Amino acid sequence: DSAYQARAAFSEMIIRDLQSGALHPRYYAFLFLLAHEPEKDLLRQTKSFLKKHAAVNHGSVTQKSYIEMSLVQLIHLLANHPDFGVEDDEIRLFIPFIELFLSCVATSENISFLYHIAQKIKATTDVTNPENSKNSYILSDLTCTLIRQKCKTSSWSLTSYPGRVKLYSELYKTLATTEQQTEVSRA
Repeated sequence: DSAYQARAAFSEMIIRDLQSGALHPRYYAFLFLLAHEPEKDLLRQTKSFLKKHAAVNHGSVTQKSYIEMSLVQLIHLLANHPDFGVEDDEIRLFIPFIELFLSCVATSENISFLYHIAQKIKATTDVTNPENSKNSYILSDLTCTLIRQKCKTSSWSLTSYPGRVKLYSELYKTLATTEQQTEVSRA
């Protein structure tokens, strides 16, 4: 929205309702859409909330997973954004959203988990809009690249995540065959 008051009210409502538990944690993803926010105070307040909330729930497997798993919703939101395009200049516009997510949520302890989530998206199809699955794959690759860069600049180790992760079935469905998965990974 071009009106600051509308953006601020939206952000404040989401933060308030996430804190009180009135809003499902999947709505964390909407806060990362403020990455291009021109009003630095609003962006600073939102980043502060996200960083604090990620740190507070660091030991809580359930809550920590929610904020980390919001990467799935964020990629899905961006892949279905009306301004998404496959040209380099268009894709670059989406980097700040993922960078904001990583700056608020990523730690040396969870970076392999986040990388695993991003990679797993390439073995799926978009349930809500299958034609946009390729957009998700592009954003998955972009996210993996940004994670590798973050690991390099932060001197973090990126190891293979040992666990299993199930993505949100209302957003992504696993591709039916290994052949389809291989085809997507080559694209």
